[in-house]
Amino acid sequence: MIRSTPPRPARVSGLSRSGNAAYRLLTGLVYGIPAPPGRLARSLSGRVDSVQRWLAFGASRNGVAAGTVWVHAASAGETLSAVPVVRALERHARLEFVRSYSSPSARELDGPFDFLHSDFIPPDRPRDVLAVLRAVRPLLIIFSRGDLWPVFTTTAARLGIPVAVIGGEMSRLSLRMSTLGRSVLAPAMAALSFTGVTTPGNAARWARAGAPRGSIVVTGDPRHDHVLHSTPDHGPSKQMRAWSGGVPVLLAGSTDRADERLVLAAFRQVCRLTPSRLVIAPHDPRAGVLARLRRLATALSVDSAEWDGMAEPSPAAKCLVLNRTGLLAGLYAGCDLAYVGGGFFPGKLHSVIEPAAYGVPVIAGTRAATDDFDRLLLAGGAVRLETRSPGLLAETWAGLMGDRRRLCTMGLAARAAVTTGAATLTAKHLVPLLRNPA
Repeated sequence: MIRSTPPRPARVSGLSRSGNAAYRLLTGLVYGIPAPPGRLARSLSGRVDSVQRWLAFGASRNGVAAGTVWVHAASAGETLSAVPVVRALERHARLEFVRSYSSPSARELDGPFDFLHSDFIPPDRPRDVLAVLRAVRPLLIIFSRGDLWPVFTTTAARLGIPVAVIGGEMSRLSLRMSTLGRSVLAPAMAALSFTGVTTPGNAARWARAGAPRGSIVVTGDPRHDHVLHSTPDHGPSKQMRAWSGGVPVLLAGSTDRADERLVLAAFRQVCRLTPSRLVIAPHDPRAGVLARLRRLATALSVDSAEWDGMAEPSPAAKCLVLNRTGLLAGLYAGCDLAYVGGGFFPGKLHSVIEPAAYGVPVIAGTRAATDDFDRLLLAGGAVRLETRSPGLLAETWAGLMGDRRRLCTMGLAARAAVTTGAATLTAKHLVPLLRNPA
């Protein structure tokens, strides 16, 4: 039997009271005014509709002996970070797991997860949260990465449910460290029983944002464990290699509009210098995004074709555009060089760990700055562009493809920057928080 002392209720300062009032007013407005069609509208409606489903799930669990752990992972990436920790916890105690999310992308995530129930996190309103938590009665609540919802967190703490953060990250520019952010999040931060963070820099930022210093532990990044220990389907990467005919391939992953224009313009220049192939995997491959990419490729005289990762790619195309999600991590195994999207906006760079795990060097935009990317840069496994120039990207691209020894050296350096063991260490700190699992 494992016991722990429930966390003490957070002290609410005058500043946090005003921030809390403003937050609840804003929440009321968000749910009271219809959002325009899109991801936000799908998320809001999904959260409202989830309340009854959570209540029904809780009612169905009456009399079940195993303890329930609630894992909140905002999107697909945060879910993948949590999975190794779930696996490690399963080895310590008889537990069952539920998962919540706030992004529609996580709802569509497939995989061998041991979650009894997965749904949107309920609206961050006291009545909804209290009803759901009383129905589900979790022993522990885990937030993956740091998508911390104030009402959910403080309500759990008042009910005596320990709250933990795993794989905690916080951008250097995060609003959570601002006066307003600390005002809104102060009670939620103070309620944390454990704050597992990926690096010492993140530890300092979480402390500045209000997490109790005694709760903060540098564990490393559980996402690394997932990437190193997972076995994605390598069929698409083999198809991609066959399509390339031995010509070097750059895979541009998780791209947005700014990345796509730059990469296609640079590709046109690279093809004049050396035989090359390009695969673009948009972060959000909706029909409108794919149509925009087709128009852009046509305007730049780049022969392109859409690809679903299953059918044989068009042999006539020099550029493939992936039109579905879920394949990117495995595709990195078949490329020679990776460009990771989001690096032209602070805090928006997508994961660089997947290509690094396969020994693939990484290029990113001018404002790429995450702990993982900084680690790759320091090791010599990545390049950050100095300007948003197709000419500079083409020069970097062609230079690396033409120097196989340097490309190999950078790939080995990138791989060496990926570590393992964070999930086991994180689970070790979470186990004492569990109360009376069977």
